[in-house]
Amino acid sequence: DIAPSASAFSRRFQVLLRRAGLPRPVAEHQIGRYTADFAWLDAKVIVETDGYGAHGHRSAFEHDRARDAYLMARGWLVVRVTWRRLRKEPIRVMTELAQILATRTAA
Repeated sequence: DIAPSASAFSRRFQVLLRRAGLPRPVAEHQIGRYTADFAWLDAKVIVETDGYGAHGHRSAFEHDRARDAYLMARGWLVVRVTWRRLRKEPIRVMTELAQILATRTAA
């Protein structure tokens, strides 16, 4: 599956969040030298919406791992959501995200 433009991917993700009744995240939130696609500030959870076209090569793979380590060192949990999973397993993606948010806010 080839992901649509970042904005279409983002819109689809936000529609599914709304339908699932999940809290609205902050979009394009700056954390140090990185910008998170979506961030729940209280839970310190980030969702990165990853399309294979932009992330399917060695340098992007390496960059993503360095970015994740930087953010996790600052207390953030990084969740990566692919277009394929969002399209084929939207209920599972939203259920997992709801569980993650519940766990992080209960702590």
